[in-house]
Amino acid sequence: MIWFLERNRDLVICEIRRAGDASPAYEFEVATGDAPPRTQRFNSPTELIDGYLREQAQLRAQGWRPRASDIEVLME
Repeated sequence: MIWFLERNRDLVICEIRRAGDASPAYEFEVATGDAPPRTQRFNSPTELIDGYLREQAQLRAQGWRPRASDIEVLME
């Protein structure tokens, strides 16, 4: 799952995916335009959801919001 957040003219891309190896792990990656992507690895869906919710709360506290154009598409 991929989604986009914006703050002013800046964009953050977040992605949740299965790990690329044969393990049952999950990865949550946050990519900004001014730094290398940050990837967190989780061994269970519960850990993934907890990590995602923590990161989402931090991003929202920093002023990041869902990209407006993505919301408009969902409302059609």
